[in-house]
Amino acid sequence: MSTGDTFMRQVIASLARQGPFEDAGNKALAPPHLLARDRADYERIIDEVLRSDPPGPAELFTAERLRTMALNATSLITAAAADEYGRYVQIRESTAPGGDGSQRETQAGRLAVVAVLAPILAGTASACFLLVGYITKFLRGNSDFARAMISEGWIFGALTAVCVLLAMIGLLVTALRHNPSGGDPDGAGPWEADLGTEVVAARAAWLTALRVRGVQPFLQEVRSAVPPGEPGD
Repeated sequence: MSTGDTFMRQVIASLARQGPFEDAGNKALAPPHLLARDRADYERIIDEVLRSDPPGPAELFTAERLRTMALNATSLITAAAADEYGRYVQIRESTAPGGDGSQRETQAGRLAVVAVLAPILAGTASACFLLVGYITKFLRGNSDFARAMISEGWIFGALTAVCVLLAMIGLLVTALRHNPSGGDPDGAGPWEADLGTEVVAARAAWLTALRVRGVQPFLQEVRSAVPPGEPGD
């Protein structure tokens, strides 16, 4: 048995046991880390390849089993398109508004805190002003101080409503930007379409390389290396 066949048998045996494949003796297999935001693209390519060429009834592994094996072999498969993926991530991060991804996440976190705290603080202030105003009005009559407190209370009440509305709009926009199903036919979200044609082209190049050099050869090797009826381990 050749070295390539032995290596492929090791891969299949490991993946058939539902565990991620690791080859400690081949560090060249380690690609750039697949970011969580790109995991959906990777899984979609696997599903598309399996739909275009589903396993037959005589084959040992079902489509679901092959999908699980491909997911367990993420590092091995994505290594085939490491150059395209690295270029795609670099262009995306350098082109995106606000600098790199970590800076944008920090800014988004701060905005989320403000969106949550603003309505709470405004509502609390409104309740305090109204409470003091109406108590003063009840005890001392319709004094200037009571009218001022009540007026401030209703102003902060209106501000609370505005803050709640803005927070809801912000949450809706954030949900739309992170919705992987919205966007172009290749699965790009609207947040990505706004970055320009260079990012779209880099993403398309990565997905093509991932499909042609990664997912398709891997699944073909697995299906051809284990004849029908032969166990994978």
